Parts: sequence; structure tokens; C-alpha cells
Amino acid sequence: MNITEIEVKNLNDTLVIPIPNESVEIEINESVIEKLNKTLEVAEKIKKVEIRDENKVEKIVKDIAENITPVIAVNFNISNKRTEKPKKVGDKVISNISFTAVNTSEKGFLTVRVPIGKLKLENITVFNGSTTVALEEWNEDNIDSEIGWYRIPTEGILEITLIKDPDVKITLSAELKKTTPEGSRRRGPSVDKIREFVARAEVIVGSEIDLNLSAKDLNTTIKLIKTPIEIKKDCILIGGPVANPTVRKYMEMRAFPVRVTNEYPGKHRGVIQVTKINGHTVVLLAGSDRWGTKAAVEYFKTLEDLPEEPIFVEWRNERAVKIEKP
Repeated sequence: MNITEIEVKNLNDTLVIPIPNESVEIEINESVIEKLNKTLEVAEKIKKVEIRDENKVEKIVKDIAENITPVIAVNFNISNKRTEKPKKVGDKVISNISFTAVNTSEKGFLTVRVPIGKLKLENITVFNGSTTVALEEWNEDNIDSEIGWYRIPTEGILEITLIKDPDVKITLSAELKKTTPEGSRRRGPSVDKIREFVARAEVIVGSEIDLNLSAKDLNTTIKLIKTPIEIKKDCILIGGPVANPTVRKYMEMRAFPVRVTNEYPGKHRGVIQVTKINGHTVVLLAGSDRWGTKAAVEYFKTLEDLPEEPIFVEWRNERAVKIEKP
């Protein structure tokens, strides 16, 4: 079997899929991108839910099950999505979500995305009618799997790829928390100088994913662009050069001290940097991927003033932390 990893450039995402035969052509079209965005948005909503008891977990799990999304299906479909009542085990709540994958031909495959948010994946098992086995995590050594694999392509998202049609059970766990850390519900900037700059600056994003994941909590007025624009006032640019065409334009002009790419500063890492363009103050909040950009936005909101030097950050354990220059 041939396995290919397809890059979804405008989302900084990838899909690892099998090619059942040479005649099958896989196209990452607008429908696929819309499905990827949908699961990410649901995952973000789930992350923001405060988990205090089994009832809350039960509601979350039902929401997850409803949003199990076939991203790419070749001669496959899914049915019978169902959940089991969560059970408390110590400080954890264990939940099961199941669905049936149906192969409508001898050759095909199915890739689904499951928005698990901040719930932890315990295991995945598949039942083929006679035997229950664990589904293995994707790596280059299990490309000969006769069933399929799973992987976590990005935080909060579970991806399952199947080449057989078993019954699938996903076991998730959630930790119960009695208190919510102070500031966890903070949305906009908390410091006066930063708040004042955000209020007068134009916030410019290049992708809906950065808009929904990061920018919408920074300012209520945001400009979503598809082509590069000229900077004519103080502004905040959100997203790297792949996602934001204006960032790409000025990055190519070497307007920023740090050049951001898909490889630098690295996975889940971002940078906050300030420069002058056309006489205007420009803040760039960008990362090598969506989580690096989110880290830059979230950390920026905690600053007391605009930084004189670039600040490198990383999205780690559901929060933005400052790191040394990579």
C-alpha cells in the first residue's frame, strides 16, 4: 500500500492517507478544508468548557460524537455514532465514543477527524466481528497495517484512518477541576498600554483559522484579507507569511527583524515583534503553525508595553510561555 502525507498549506496542516490504487486521485478542495476548519472550531469550543462533573463530560462527549467528521472518504461511510455514560474513576471521568465504518467496495479508505479538545485519548479499539484489537498510532513502521491507524495532527484533534470496516471505540478521559485558574476566562488584553494600542490599531488576519483560533479574542473589529494590502496606519498583523499575504509581502521586503517560516521558530512556537512600516507601528504576531500564532497572540495580551526586541513564545500545556531564541 502506498502512503502519502499531503500538506494543507493554508492551514499549516497535513493529512496522512493511503492510496488504495493508482486510479484514485485525492484532491484537497474547499470541502475538505471546510471540514478541517469545522473540527478545529469545535475542539476550541470544547477546550473552553469548565469540567466539574460527569454531567458536563457527558454533554461534551455527545458534542464530540456529533462532530465526528469524515474528511476524506473513498468508498467508505460511517454510521451508528453513539456514546456511553461516563464513569468517574478517582479524579478522572472515563468516556467511550463509538461508530461503525462501512467499506462499500474492496478497495477504499476513510479518514475522520474527531474534535476531542482538552480531553485525553486513552486508547482506540476496533472490532471486526470476531476480534477486538488496539488501533496503533501512526508511524512509518506500521504502514503495512491491515486495519488503519490514528494520530494527533494538532492539539485537540484526533485523526483516524481506516482501510477496513470495523466498529471503532474511542476511550477518552477528563480530569475534574474544582476551581478555575484566575485569568482563564480573560479574553482581551489586560494591560492599559496594550489595550490602548489594540483599540486604535487595525487588526489584519489572512485566514479564518487564525481569526477563529486567535484574533477574535483580541479585538472585535478585524480585517480578513486574501491579497496583500498597503499599511497606512498602526496595525497588528496576525499569522505567518503562509497564512497572511500582507505578512508575506513585508517579510519578503525584510521589514521584520525575525523571518518566520514553517520551520522557524518551530512547531507550536511563535514570535512577537514590532517594527515601523511607512511610518506606522506594526506588531507582528506570527508562528510556524497555528499554535505558534496563538501563543504569540495570547502572550502579547499579557505584556505591559510594546516590546523593543522580539519575544519568542511557545504554546505548551494549554498556555503561552516565553522561551529563549531558538
